[in-house]
Amino acid sequence: MKGMIYTTFAILAASLIFFMAALPMTSTVDIDTSEAIRIGEASFYLDSVLEDVERSTGIAVRRGLTGASNYIIGTGEPLDDAEDDLTEAIVNGSINGVELNATENASLGEWGDRVENMTEEAGYRLEMRVSDYSFDSSGFHVETSKQLEARLEDPVTLASFNRSVSVDVDAEVKGVEDPMLLLRSAGRYTTSINYCGFDEPANYLDTGSSHNSPSVLGEAVVEPGSSLEEVEDRNDKILVVEDVDGEDESEVEEFRGVVSYQSADPVDTGYVYGIDDLGIGTGQDLILYGNEVWESNFRQMIFQDCYVPADAPGLMERYENDLTEVNDGMLTFVDVGSLPDALRHEETAVGYKYFPGDGGEELNNIAGVTDRYSWFRLDNEDAERLGVQELVK
Repeated sequence: MKGMIYTTFAILAASLIFFMAALPMTSTVDIDTSEAIRIGEASFYLDSVLEDVERSTGIAVRRGLTGASNYIIGTGEPLDDAEDDLTEAIVNGSINGVELNATENASLGEWGDRVENMTEEAGYRLEMRVSDYSFDSSGFHVETSKQLEARLEDPVTLASFNRSVSVDVDAEVKGVEDPMLLLRSAGRYTTSINYCGFDEPANYLDTGSSHNSPSVLGEAVVEPGSSLEEVEDRNDKILVVEDVDGEDESEVEEFRGVVSYQSADPVDTGYVYGIDDLGIGTGQDLILYGNEVWESNFRQMIFQDCYVPADAPGLMERYENDLTEVNDGMLTFVDVGSLPDALRHEETAVGYKYFPGDGGEELNNIAGVTDRYSWFRLDNEDAERLGVQELVK
């Protein structure tokens, strides 16, 4: 970076010298070349500082969120005011005056101190002032905005430069421990907030012309080739073919389920025949339920600890352990099967409602999913808002 800066200055200096040489000899213009170069260096230096503000703010936001989660882990208490406390974490690297370990050398205040010290070493004086700072969250993003006023003075040339810039940063919430699940489980269950990459746990695909009323969940294997014997873990797979009548029946029946685009003879496993070619891909999870075929993301949500957008507590609510449901909130499922026996109970698998497991809501089995994982349940509210009420058994 330093090499790039001095290369730029050299080009500017050379251009200035060329310009001076081109002036008529009778010109009254009197230019001190070294002074002009230093003024250009000072201006360039200030611009480079301001160009770094956005990057540094993004780092400060991500470190501040992590530091706030660690603060909750250490104290066992939620934040009193998430917006104010997270702002303090991002700007000062502390909450209620307590220094956060995850924000070391990354808060905006520390960045400002470093820049001012470096500016002094470079032979300049720099003053920066932040105004109109705002902090907000929406879904899986944190948005910060501020107005930065900067003034750089060069004591040698007496030149000064003033800049005013608006800084708007949209940082993704990724890999931050969910403080709500941590608190509601009394520290016995933790997961990190990451967007799943999809918005719903399941999507309806098509209705077949014939079926054997299955209720199965499995991974699709599409047109696997000449021999079905080569497919491993067939009992976990759903065979998807153009016409299943062209396959060996005994091998077909080793699969958890079958989808055939063409009508075919019945087989002794769950099947749906006569659906449209929907471009189903190998590795995609499917649910067969009655004569319907659904794309399923349930297993990713359960075992990859990822979150989908929903009317549920958002980021601010989670830091405050506030169960208020907002329209730009998020939720995930609890992997109940991984919990110790003392924490297993019949409750909706939605994370923020599962703990502490008070029950009281009517619970539903979900086609394919509960057949596979006997502990998986959703209450009526969760099934409806997640768009899977048609899969309720």
